[in-house]
Parts: sequence; C-alpha cells; structure tokens
Amino acid sequence: MGKALGAIHGSENCTCADALGELVHYEPPDEGATVAKDQSYGEVESVKAVSDIYAPVSGTVIEVNEDLPESPEVVNEDPYGDGWLIKVKMNDPSDLDDLMDGEEYSELVARALWRGVGGAAG
Repeated sequence: MGKALGAIHGSENCTCADALGELVHYEPPDEGATVAKDQSYGEVESVKAVSDIYAPVSGTVIEVNEDLPESPEVVNEDPYGDGWLIKVKMNDPSDLDDLMDGEEYSELVARALWRGVGGAAG
C-alpha cells in the first residue's frame, strides 16, 4: 500500500477554536520536517492563550499553508477550507484508525465546553 497524504486542519489541532478565541499568530514548521503522532509540532497564539499544536498522524510535512502567518484568523473563519495548517505524507495510514469522525469530535467539544461553564462531568 502506498503512503497516504492528509491535510491537518485548524479544528483538528485545537480543543475548540471558539474556546481559544481568534488566532493572532501561527508559525508553521518547515516543509520536509517530520511530525510525530500525538506530539507537538508548533504553537498557535490566540487572544486568550498560547497553545501547542499536536499532530494527529506521523509523517513528513510536504506543504505548509503559507498564507496563515500573515492571516491566522482564517483558521477560525474557515477551518475546513482555507484554514488548513499543513499537509503530511503519513508514515502509517493506520494512524487514522485512532481519530474521531466529525460527529464524535463535536460531541467531545460540546462535553468539554459544558464542563468549562460549570456543567457536570461525563
């Protein structure tokens, strides 16, 4: 099986873009850099905090979104479109098996936000 390619989007790297607030700074890794699953490969700065960005898969960065350092707010405005962060040539496509789908992720974020505003855990 050939190596798979994938794009890492802003929403996949933040607990919730709304919780972080508007991004004001993003410094991408270099093309050719390696990223490791569940390891930080950079940071984003928002109006509320500085947060690490964690790679959902291991592989080699084959493209970076060069527009984001000048316009990081695009991650908040269009996370599934122009707000992508990097494209990675995955080492092992089975890394995808551990990822949540969109519905699971939305439920996780909703639970995290609920707990953050005084809701019960669980």
